[in-house]
Amino acid sequence: MNGRTAWDPLEVVLSAWLDMIDTGKVVARSPPVKGPWEAAPWEMVPYSQHDLQTALNGFDNLVFRMECLIENPSLQTRDNLENQEKLLALVKAKFEAPRSREEFGLISKKVLDAAGLGEGFVRDFLTMVRRPKKNIKYVAPGLRLPTADDFSPRPLQGFEIPECFKYHNPVLPVPLFITDVNSTMPIFEHYPFEDISNLPHGLWTNYIDRDSDHVFEDSCRLYLSFEIGANGFARHADDSLIGENQEDSVARPNGRRNDLYQLGYNHCGPAHGPQLGDILDLWQNLVGAGEWEVGEEGVLGGVEKFKEADTEEHHEEYQLFVKW
Repeated sequence: MNGRTAWDPLEVVLSAWLDMIDTGKVVARSPPVKGPWEAAPWEMVPYSQHDLQTALNGFDNLVFRMECLIENPSLQTRDNLENQEKLLALVKAKFEAPRSREEFGLISKKVLDAAGLGEGFVRDFLTMVRRPKKNIKYVAPGLRLPTADDFSPRPLQGFEIPECFKYHNPVLPVPLFITDVNSTMPIFEHYPFEDISNLPHGLWTNYIDRDSDHVFEDSCRLYLSFEIGANGFARHADDSLIGENQEDSVARPNGRRNDLYQLGYNHCGPAHGPQLGDILDLWQNLVGAGEWEVGEEGVLGGVEKFKEADTEEHHEEYQLFVKW
């Protein structure tokens, strides 16, 4: 403890535990129990159907908001509650409209098979979300939808796992929503990927090992080409400053390229990163509130728009809040 980390009230802890049980994140199993911590009969699962459905709903909501705003250009929602309510009604109608099987999936199962992407959260997400209309390309400032070409082959597909990882059951990071141009510098900061260049910035799933503490398949990280946090406004989900030394008794901000949306100190699941569904919910709220403008190709603006996360005016809009 650093003297600054707040203790959670008992009712908050119990509510979080109950929610994890209700949503299937924690399940009771007969021995042997797997997962990151031994607490028989309880097991934390890599992802639950609730986690998957939250991500699917978050993406569909984001897409529907963009489509409705494109179809109704006079509907200006920024600082206009009446128009925001109209937008929600239009989105609700799209959700309730019948959909054909051909409307689902960003990447085909055939392409994912060739890319070596087996069963798991990422494959389920990419094959089950609603496909946006053909004109929509960008789902966040400067971040585009994945295409079949991005998985032919997929980044890191031929990566050689170091010998010390051979006994692991790894799932390598997968790019979900990425920049148009690859970075000439490495985007990852940690072993064994820290020397790899020619990869796109954007939102990637985390590296996980299904046989260790890092098993959560829906956790993500946003990789940026610039630092956020030096201004002292950007914050983690636990309200700590991005870049601060959490062992220090005094909080001092510091710029970080890859820490936006990270959780800080996660009291209930220390090895769990931010969930894709939570990030997509945040993005669709920014679109719905008019904070992110929408044009014919989707969300407008370059990736530099994310620098707003470290400004006094906008930092709260970019801060992730989670229950556990």
